[in-house]
Amino acid sequence: AYYFGDGGVNGTKITQAVRTEFESFYDSVMGFVSAVHWSEPWIIALLSFHFVLLVTAVATRNRSEVQMGLFVFVLGCVYLAETLNGLGAKHWKSFSKQNYFDEKGLWMSCVFSLPLLMISIVMLIQSLSSASSLIVKVKRQQLMHQVRQSKKEGGG
Repeated sequence: AYYFGDGGVNGTKITQAVRTEFESFYDSVMGFVSAVHWSEPWIIALLSFHFVLLVTAVATRNRSEVQMGLFVFVLGCVYLAETLNGLGAKHWKSFSKQNYFDEKGLWMSCVFSLPLLMISIVMLIQSLSSASSLIVKVKRQQLMHQVRQSKKEGGG
């Protein structure tokens, strides 16, 4: 086992091990990226769909009804990814140059579901930020109300 901070040779081994793992991960990602024909119209449409959803999520951050509907829609799409992967595997020849739809759904998870999950995380962060701002605003109003009440009781 290697331990960080031992100040000796093991620290160098850890750094080399991390570098080797990172290079392996990088090679895998680059292999994945180079294997996909990113110029296919349906892939461009999918990426555009993700971009439009992200812009919509950011643009409607102050409209809670729209955000809730969008959030349910995004997570519904993630839920349907397995079904869509099966349909893609059956009919890929009608819209694609190669079959990206493997049995385990890795491609679908990486290119379809992962961006949707990232958009939902952005939406959650926006909601938490909005909720915290609202809590601060309510607490300020509560304190101001208490000050006014104490002035009325003390001065009146």
